[in-house]
Amino acid sequence: PSGSQSHQAALAKFGSSVRYETTPDTASAFALVAMGNADCGVVPLEDPEHGFQSATLDSLVDTPLHICAEIPAYGDHTSRFLVLGRQPSAPSGSDRTMVMLEVENKPGALVSALEPFRKLDVNLHHFATRTARENSTSTWFFIEADGHSSDLEKIGLFSDLAKCCKSVKPVGSYPNPNLL
Repeated sequence: PSGSQSHQAALAKFGSSVRYETTPDTASAFALVAMGNADCGVVPLEDPEHGFQSATLDSLVDTPLHICAEIPAYGDHTSRFLVLGRQPSAPSGSDRTMVMLEVENKPGALVSALEPFRKLDVNLHHFATRTARENSTSTWFFIEADGHSSDLEKIGLFSDLAKCCKSVKPVGSYPNPNLL
């Protein structure tokens, strides 16, 4: 919505040179971009009061969109926003990638899912979880890792993850926001 923190983050990122379309909620922002009615969308990822935003994580599960950038909130570097687009971002030389893993709820499954990151020396940053769909025996883990998805693919990370996870989805790569 106009005046919201997401709107303020979009203004900080894109300035006044673009036309803004406000949406009532996160799912509407995803839909607007997915339908091609907007070039990109800005959605909340995390804030200090509420933690990771469930609506954003839930929408990332099935979306064909890619995370193209992360925006730290102006004046509040603990709130984070994502820029979504229809095309993946090119490598910048210092990237992060968010990967969604669907892991079965059983002892040791998460440890096994994290092993490929350790084995391939891929540094991890933020980590969020969501219960998978109703009546599921899985949990979704959203993990931010150093590196662009194309580089992580080359070293075999995604194929190693696929051996121990029910599903693996690179959600998007974006320039490391701590270096901007």
